[in-house]
Amino acid sequence: MRLLKTENRKIAVEELNIADSYQRTIVPGRVNRIVKNLDQDAFGSLTVGQRRDGTYWVVDGMQRLTAARKLGIAMVPCDVFQSDGQEHEARVFRLKNRERTNVSSIALFRAQLTEGDEQSLEIAEVVRKAGLKLGLRDESAKWPYIRAVKALERSFQRVGGEGLAVAFGILNEAWPGEDGALQGDMIEGVCWFIKKQPDFDRDRLVGRLAKKSITGVLRAADANLKLGKDRDSSSYGRSMATYDAINFIYEKGMRRKKAAV
Repeated sequence: MRLLKTENRKIAVEELNIADSYQRTIVPGRVNRIVKNLDQDAFGSLTVGQRRDGTYWVVDGMQRLTAARKLGIAMVPCDVFQSDGQEHEARVFRLKNRERTNVSSIALFRAQLTEGDEQSLEIAEVVRKAGLKLGLRDESAKWPYIRAVKALERSFQRVGGEGLAVAFGILNEAWPGEDGALQGDMIEGVCWFIKKQPDFDRDRLVGRLAKKSITGVLRAADANLKLGKDRDSSSYGRSMATYDAINFIYEKGMRRKKAAV
């Protein structure tokens, strides 16, 4: 993205709007801390897009704006850029916030959806068709909500939308309606299995997994991860450890049968 050209000016608080589609949720505790410790000289400038209809939309600084409203501050400093609309603003939000540690992957994913990012839209469609939902606001991490958006992105890049859909089907059949089935490690573990074992027997995998608890699978993954760390394998992460646990469950007994034949 080209360098953002802005103009600094003070704008009336009542003229500033917030787009819920990509913005983060207001955090009352953070707002209260700003209110309590506000130093107007260190307030900084909000990043604001001015649309063609003349309206102003806050891209960065929503918590500070909320604090200013609580304090009755009438005007706040803003770095204003000319906005082409909500998609443009969402892109600016994502680019400004992607390196910040206090900005969640969920907030960035929500911005990508608003921006019209192709991969994010495809992931959202796969989730919808599977009868599941993206938990991009305040939803709990309970079925049918998925909040592990980074796991979804990595899995999509490994196996594509079709593979991700297969993984959702397997998880739903093995542990229907169980909350833990939709956590990131489980999704990634199954997608790794699909990638590494393309000719697997789906019925066998579902049947074998259904006999195990999610807790049991993740406990085995933790044991695998510990072994990997003991071997000083820095590239061996929990998703791969979960794959190894799933693969062991799937293959258990197969070698004996092959040997008997």
